[in-house]
Amino acid sequence: VGTRPWRTPRVPPGRRRTMTTVIPENSAKGDDVKAFDDGSTSKGAGVARDDGDPSTSKRALRRNSSVASMKRGLQQPAYPLKSFSIALLVLTVLLILFYFLFMDYSSDEFGADMAENYTWFLHVSIMIFIGFGYLMTFLRRFTLGAVALNFIASVAVMLEAMLILGAMWQSEHADFSQGLRFIKLDMTLLASGLFAAAVGMITFGVVIGKVGPSQLLFILVLQVPIWAINLILIFEHQFVPMGAEDAGGAITIHVFGAYYGLAAAWMVYRKREELGGDHEKNSASHESNLTSLVGTVFLWIFWPSFNAFLTGPLRNVAVMNTVISISGSTMATFVLSPFLTPGGKIDMSHVQNATLAGGVSMGAIPHLAIGPGAALLVGFFGGCLSCVGFTHIGPFLEARISLRDTCGVHSLHGMPGVYAGVVGIITLAAMGPPGAAVAELLTLLVSLVVAIGGGLAVGAASMFIDAEPSTEKRAILAFEDASYFDSVPPEP
Repeated sequence: VGTRPWRTPRVPPGRRRTMTTVIPENSAKGDDVKAFDDGSTSKGAGVARDDGDPSTSKRALRRNSSVASMKRGLQQPAYPLKSFSIALLVLTVLLILFYFLFMDYSSDEFGADMAENYTWFLHVSIMIFIGFGYLMTFLRRFTLGAVALNFIASVAVMLEAMLILGAMWQSEHADFSQGLRFIKLDMTLLASGLFAAAVGMITFGVVIGKVGPSQLLFILVLQVPIWAINLILIFEHQFVPMGAEDAGGAITIHVFGAYYGLAAAWMVYRKREELGGDHEKNSASHESNLTSLVGTVFLWIFWPSFNAFLTGPLRNVAVMNTVISISGSTMATFVLSPFLTPGGKIDMSHVQNATLAGGVSMGAIPHLAIGPGAALLVGFFGGCLSCVGFTHIGPFLEARISLRDTCGVHSLHGMPGVYAGVVGIITLAAMGPPGAAVAELLTLLVSLVVAIGGGLAVGAASMFIDAEPSTEKRAILAFEDASYFDSVPPEP
């Protein structure tokens, strides 16, 4: 893999292909031509590309014949969804049992501040269930899958995380003489469950459209305890001394979720070129770009609440810093995108993603009074970094090491999260207590090691779940709502 020659990207660097359907005059049914903005076309169900690469042509012909035969009357194949439902049932039964045995309400959560905390909780919930879900609907044939799988996976991860985090955090001080229900449910634990769902949905963005449902559940369910171990190592000061800052989760949420997902995806899909960026359905339409932009706007509006939720009395500073920073990344996106896009136009993948990079970039130190000018500068450079990632770094990594990242998670969460860690190190070195900058560096390094190591291990184990040996069938199942859902109309 590491020695494969450079391949000229079949899509202009960093761009998602946009499809339009052209129906020739006096054409027969099925003779419509799909035209992509990278110059490729497909007639009927097939795909015709002339990029000068013989291996590409052979792969395209194999895939086209399979897809065309389905359109001639064969039923769209589906993932083994009954096995997924059984796995989900087993998980639900275990959660019910453990909730009965070990969880109870915290007496502290019946105070006057419950209403205020729930407002912040709602803001983050909207980000997870609407923002992330609709952001991933850019795939023109996987809009239902983006929202629905985001929905069920977030719920499952949230419930599991509250149990695991509660057990790991509260068992040390539990009084078992009062019974086994030592996990006390409060707003902090509920919020932690939502943040775990955010980690899971960042990982989902890497593998969306390529992964089977049982495989997805396996990857996300095992991610939760690995993520919890990472939090223990950092915030219980097992490997990291006191003084590290990550109030908005730039490192422990965005960096961890991104590199765990990238490591798992690389392990599973590095040899499966049929699921890469040149897949016919790994593309956007005018309508899917619009629904994805709706998710972007929801995320943009509520990102300050995400960064400020757990900052306590410093919430006002966290909100102001995040608003200014995410505004800076939005400015940077519209400034830089025409210079990076062929034809001098604005790339929708930049608008949908890089505009949000300022929220990630401010995630390590949102509550520190660094000044409005510094917050704006941090966000501006975060937006620039994300745009360059989508245009150059993502295609380079796919071509060189077969790192197949469907949503560009590395460019929105991974690199801006690392950048946020560097901003935190510099800020704490300048205005933090002694040793805080070193603690911040160790937080970043520990999170990267645990995320990548855990992702590689879980990715390797997941290869035996939903395994489909046929290259052609994998290509047909991928990026397609009809692989999951009933009554999905065929592509026109």
